[in-house]
Amino acid sequence: MLSCLGSEVSLEVLALVGSSCGNSDILNTLDRSVAQARFVERSDGKYRFVHDMILHAAQEAVDENEHMVIMKELLKALLPHGYSDDTILFIVVDLISRVGANRVHDSETRLLYAQLNLTAAKKATNTTDFASASTCVKCGISFLSVGHWEDNYIQSALVEWALGNTEQMMSSLDEVFNNANCFEDTLRTAHVKLAYLRMTGNCLAEAIAYGFKVLELLGETFPATPENGIIVQEMLDTKELVTGSSNESKLRSLPEMTDFTKKEAMTFLEEMLLCCYQSQSIHFTLIACRMVRITLQYGRTKTSCVGLASLALSLVTVFSNFSEGYSMGKTSMILAGSDKRLLCSIMYRVYALINIWKEPIQAILPHLKEIYNTSLKYGMIDYALFSGMSFAYRAFFTGSLLQPLRKEVALYMRSNVERHKRSRKLTHLMVVPIFNGISCLRGSSSGTENAEKFITEEQ
Repeated sequence: MLSCLGSEVSLEVLALVGSSCGNSDILNTLDRSVAQARFVERSDGKYRFVHDMILHAAQEAVDENEHMVIMKELLKALLPHGYSDDTILFIVVDLISRVGANRVHDSETRLLYAQLNLTAAKKATNTTDFASASTCVKCGISFLSVGHWEDNYIQSALVEWALGNTEQMMSSLDEVFNNANCFEDTLRTAHVKLAYLRMTGNCLAEAIAYGFKVLELLGETFPATPENGIIVQEMLDTKELVTGSSNESKLRSLPEMTDFTKKEAMTFLEEMLLCCYQSQSIHFTLIACRMVRITLQYGRTKTSCVGLASLALSLVTVFSNFSEGYSMGKTSMILAGSDKRLLCSIMYRVYALINIWKEPIQAILPHLKEIYNTSLKYGMIDYALFSGMSFAYRAFFTGSLLQPLRKEVALYMRSNVERHKRSRKLTHLMVVPIFNGISCLRGSSSGTENAEKFITEEQ
């Protein structure tokens, strides 16, 4: 039975199994196995097979049919606890994968196993364990019947993208597009595709065109080449709607947005902001203004504060209105509330791009480090990468010691490359300039060809 749980097991799991299966003698049996040198008790309270050969011998001691019976009994015992305990959840999905979809025929059970794998995949993604997430998604998909496809295939696309498996990602996206019964079914998939086009780096024009096409279907149209006068007027008119203490109070008291189409439009507008910022498109300000106006008319959604922060950024960088942009940035952080993922997005815009014009750089550095650590914790690799590099550049220009800075930058970059394979190209593009600067000042070799060595050499 223990061999079905893998190479190690905790006392907590054994207690659950023992009480559920009516095997109260399980702990005494374990003590005898320890005495016979089959198991060893670790300092963290877990028991581990002394050698893989003992594990394999235990697995081969029973035939396949008996093995399946034991694993199904374990699933029955542990499954109720998997909803509240992540450790047990991952034991459960491991058992599910070893039972296999071909041995489960009840439709409700198959759907339950698919949903459990999807839940595990999302939790693994949040901790940036994309390899485990990919395994869970593939297992979950194997249990799906016709009609239960969208969530798993979208999650599959996300994790395969994170792993750099572009072909598998596109296959999962195509599966959703081909099975969609209506336009609404394709929206989440379209958002993944838009984000993918943006992050490839060399497809920004295609990403922007695709994003505007989806937004048009959602009722939000933009001029192909807006004139500067239109942008300025839109900016000034929108600013008047949200500045001043009364308007800021109005923003904070807005009801939640309920219109489905507008909520979806806000999601795509947020992604388009990143596309336009990366490509330095003149549409950036118009999109920020549109997000603020939709919020004022239809109510607040999670991305409302992103629109306001982006409007503040336009005030600072386009119109050199530092005071109002700084104040608006603070308001956007208040609107973000306590949502850590959302705060990472807002804090990066505010501290790295807005407050830098009003506060001493040294006051910004601790916040950039906080954004980096929080982004990694919650699986937001893009913002971890951006905030880590922003910290490095700001520290470089404030006279930090070069050797410690070199180690810190190498750690940031190596961590991002290891956690998110698709960020490798972007990482190199961002790291080469600061690598060259540090190398020249230290009298070391510089150049693009040494970027990989720079990332990996500092241990």
